[in-house]
Amino acid sequence: MVFAVAMTARAVGQLSAQEAPVRGGLGRARFVGPCAESAAKCVVETEASIALVGDRSPDQARVDALRDARLEAVRMVVGTRLTAGADLRVSADSEHFDSRYMRSIREFTSGRVTDFEVLADEVLSSSDGAPGATRRRVRIRATVTRERGTADLSFRVSASLNRQVFEGRTDAVRGDSIEVRVTPSARSHLYVIQITGDSAEFVVPNQMQSAPEVEGGTTFTFPSAAQQRQWRLNWPARSASGRAREMQWIVALATKRPVAPPERWQRAKTPRELDGLRMGRMEFERWLVEIPLNERALLDLPFEVVLHESSR
Repeated sequence: MVFAVAMTARAVGQLSAQEAPVRGGLGRARFVGPCAESAAKCVVETEASIALVGDRSPDQARVDALRDARLEAVRMVVGTRLTAGADLRVSADSEHFDSRYMRSIREFTSGRVTDFEVLADEVLSSSDGAPGATRRRVRIRATVTRERGTADLSFRVSASLNRQVFEGRTDAVRGDSIEVRVTPSARSHLYVIQITGDSAEFVVPNQMQSAPEVEGGTTFTFPSAAQQRQWRLNWPARSASGRAREMQWIVALATKRPVAPPERWQRAKTPRELDGLRMGRMEFERWLVEIPLNERALLDLPFEVVLHESSR
């Protein structure tokens, strides 16, 4: 991540079980070997397919199918449960999540996919030519790691973005400005992570500030008005893939105690060494699973980046 007069952020990935795989068709799934309730890790094979409808490209369909297959792997091993009052509204088109669904569901699961490999990846077409007849199907073998602790339902975090759709470019400085607001329910240390494709990157902490400690009910904003005014700090949306439309995510993470960043961040000693430090999604998941459930609260904020015409 680059911070100078302008700040450049990229993506952090999080596999959140709060997005139940209702979009596409799920195929055969099986456990690979025994999976006792006491086992720290289980290996499963799952399959998912996503229709190529609207402007969804084969590449985006692959991303979506892999996401659904990973979510199904978690569900197989640990299941899910919803908090009371969850709003289950989904758009009429079952191939798309309604954003209200993604932001209202609160599922506390006790497992995360910490590694996976793709066993099969194919585009399937039907001769009838009906909408949705062409699908991207993937099959994966995933390692699901059970988490420690039990979620503290009284420890929550709320968060919001300044918009749902951003115009982005392929360069790092000219896209719409992203702003995130995070409010924990109790005194917390806050971390902001952005997800793009299969990569993850810390937005906060960064080379200019450490993870802030915030009182319960207090809203942390990044970049703050003071940072924008005094440092002209900006966080521009960027299309990492160069596709016309791209889904990205912000992960707002609150912890009761400060947590050490991944090892590569710990080894960085100077701001220059911090620039561009990214990790794969699975590396992020392995870091996150080490924080006990009762010590953390998190929320995913999905948004869309629309590529500016000049970058197409």
